[in-house]
Amino acid sequence: MLRDFKKAMVNKISKRIFDIMLVLIWLTIGSPVIAAIAFLLWVESPGSVIFFQNRLGRGGRIFRLHKFRKFPAHWKNRGPGLTAAGDARMTRLGAFLQKTKLDELPQLWNILKGEMSFVGPRPESTRFADLFKGKYREVLQFVPGIFGPNQVKFRNEADLYPVDEAPEAYYRRELFPKKATNDLEYFSKANLLSDIMWILKGFWVSIVGAINWQHFVNAHLRILSVDIILVCLSWFLANIIRFSGMPKGVGFQGMVTGFWLIPFVVITGMLLGGCYRHPVRYFYFDDGVRLIIVVPIAILGAFLLLLGFVHRGLSFYLVPETCLLTVAFLAAPRIVNRIRRERIDGNGSKESKNVLVYGASRGGAALANWMKTTSTGLTCVGFLDDDPNLRGKFISGFKVLGRESDVPTIHAVHKFDEIWITFRLGRAKRHRFEKVCDELHIRLVILLELEPFSRFFHDADKESFATKN
Repeated sequence: MLRDFKKAMVNKISKRIFDIMLVLIWLTIGSPVIAAIAFLLWVESPGSVIFFQNRLGRGGRIFRLHKFRKFPAHWKNRGPGLTAAGDARMTRLGAFLQKTKLDELPQLWNILKGEMSFVGPRPESTRFADLFKGKYREVLQFVPGIFGPNQVKFRNEADLYPVDEAPEAYYRRELFPKKATNDLEYFSKANLLSDIMWILKGFWVSIVGAINWQHFVNAHLRILSVDIILVCLSWFLANIIRFSGMPKGVGFQGMVTGFWLIPFVVITGMLLGGCYRHPVRYFYFDDGVRLIIVVPIAILGAFLLLLGFVHRGLSFYLVPETCLLTVAFLAAPRIVNRIRRERIDGNGSKESKNVLVYGASRGGAALANWMKTTSTGLTCVGFLDDDPNLRGKFISGFKVLGRESDVPTIHAVHKFDEIWITFRLGRAKRHRFEKVCDELHIRLVILLELEPFSRFFHDADKESFATKN
């Protein structure tokens, strides 16, 4: 018994020393990053850059958790207690901080004060205090932390919430029991070495998990593949035109190296420059301008790298020729696709009262165009769609704000008066919408039940009925 007590005390003291040393190292290295984030947050939305929230610590004691603020300062603790993916309350920088987990850097202060550790169960909000009963009460015996088994397993927890259930209800019913069980299994036999392993795993998933690769591939793989081929073709033709045939010597070596270097730099530049922000079928004038600006800059950067990789004597005339061909080749299929889509959708009309459109398909896009181009008193605030690949995208100039479970949060931010449904609702789904609309005092409009929309959306309903219910 005494031996176990001594062992527990040694582990506790060594863990505390380790935490303090690691905090001091992190504060030394990361101070410029912390200062830069704080400044950018203040510029984007003035107010306190640190968000404080009461959390449950060891023994159930309440402490103030520090995080970088992801929402505008005036939101404070209002709204749902959980942050779902694409939460409408988040600022642009806040969304980046959530994805990269950099919003948790201020918790170094909590660790320095002894309220948290680098490895431990995630500290729960006080609104979930009632869940710590029975065997789950034992979780509160451990010092909460930034890293741990659940922080790795549930790296992108915000993406797990279903579209047809309130996030808090799902968390209480499904996620909390799983997380509490994992914590009890690990921390009852944890040691300093295993903690170090979880810290390393935590860093790894924080980096890799910043992008939902499955959604990214589903959304962009086809257009990225086509764009890579078009950039390579542009580079090849630019060389053929410049040298009136196949280049030789250094020119040939530069052309071969450019086949991998230039597409890599150009596509990376387009990703960072927002050229894939909108679905290709909704290519607009501002997308064309962005393409004209981003692509030449990326090609110039790639060519400068090429000079360093191959030879300083490569012809600079390749730069304008490659720029013109690449912009033309990338823009052409986008414009053609847009024209074809407009012919399919037909000419829309427009209206204004704040409306959230559910369904970012053909019918929804046409409806948004109709609202934008006529004077009937209705204003589209954005789209609601359950397809995760469309979240955050812009359709007909309007953003896909979230999915079914995000309606209360979106309403809190955008104050819409009506939800327009562009497809047929199943019985259960209709009941959920009627309930949430009644709670928020907004009007539910099912277009298939109204003339002339019932005929207008008949075809769109057929293609989306199977996926929406």
